[in-house]
Amino acid sequence: MSNKQGKMINWRMRVILNDSRHMTGQMLAFDKHMNLVLADTEEFRRVKRRQTKPAAAPGGKPTVQVVETDEKRTLGLIIVRGAQIVSVSAESPPPADPSARLGKSAPGGIASTLTAGPGVAKPAGRGAPPPSLAGPAAGVGGGAMPPGFPNFPGSSVFTRGGPPPGYPGTWPPPGAPPGGAPGFNPPPRR
Repeated sequence: MSNKQGKMINWRMRVILNDSRHMTGQMLAFDKHMNLVLADTEEFRRVKRRQTKPAAAPGGKPTVQVVETDEKRTLGLIIVRGAQIVSVSAESPPPADPSARLGKSAPGGIASTLTAGPGVAKPAGRGAPPPSLAGPAAGVGGGAMPPGFPNFPGSSVFTRGGPPPGYPGTWPPPGAPPGGAPGFNPPPRR
């Protein structure tokens, strides 16, 4: 990489945002919009709080003071939008052993203190829809009824335009309202 930003990959960086927050983390990636991916990120911000002190004398008014405190929060792996960044500066060079930040390293650079979790791999993104969006649930919407389910006139199988398989006689049955159940009459209007 010939650009200066590319040489700063894996360095510990301090990022100042336009809302006066400071983020410190290891820069893993960036793009042309200056979006940054930071690992092991900590957020520092200045918070103003009002404190009410009781009155010194009985019957006097309590005093109100505005106190500024610095708060630190651990965020971990984050993406910082480039439009929010005011400045970026280097804090320290990358570690000699990349796995050192994860704990003791075993031969091969794999952290020995970490164990596998109960995670499950599932497709995500554009490839496969989540199960809730994959279509209607079984028995809802249309198509065939589940095995052993009685076919009642007016069910979704009968409203698709043709008679169900093996239906004797003419379709629709004489006197049936279109798309409805034979013999069903709605209540009279009042």
